[in-house]
Amino acid sequence: MAAPVLYSVILAILLRFVCFRTYLSSILTDRIEVVTPLTSWTRIIEGITLMEQGISPYAGDVFHETPLCLHLFKFLHSISPAIIPAVFIGIDMFIGVVLYNAAQHGVIYMLKRQKKEQIRYAKDVEMLCVKQTAYLDVPKLVLYIYLLNPFTIFTCCARSTILLSNLAIAGAFLFTFQDSCSKQQGYSDWAGLGR
Repeated sequence: MAAPVLYSVILAILLRFVCFRTYLSSILTDRIEVVTPLTSWTRIIEGITLMEQGISPYAGDVFHETPLCLHLFKFLHSISPAIIPAVFIGIDMFIGVVLYNAAQHGVIYMLKRQKKEQIRYAKDVEMLCVKQTAYLDVPKLVLYIYLLNPFTIFTCCARSTILLSNLAIAGAFLFTFQDSCSKQQGYSDWAGLGR
């Protein structure tokens, strides 16, 4: 990752950190635009409290999160509630890196496929073809769009557990593109491109 990418990651971390340190985080925690009853941090705290009281959080209609997430956040909350914002920021940055890598593999896949099918293309469609510079540009663009998108910043600052779902989806994209690229011949020629 080049310097502009590093600067955008630092800016994204700072934006989220400032958002967590201001009153904006407490406002966003209850806004239906960024959290739902399924992904609300307030519901996670209620589930942890019910669990600590010896009551099943799933007995009523208050808590809807998975048991794995409940135990994960209970463990993190027991260590120190102050690390929760850092965990959410870290997850969000990791999603950005996963999407960056998925975009790289996606461009590799498209370039290889285009090269293989180029004989079937018309002569005047070169403007529509994927350029090799896309290998460097598209992943950066994907990273910038994800990390600097106000909606993703607000979702992170609201402590929405949708970040875990986003991480799973981004991982699925990455592994799908990795598998598609590795099944094509000559993948190793493209894997070192631009590094």
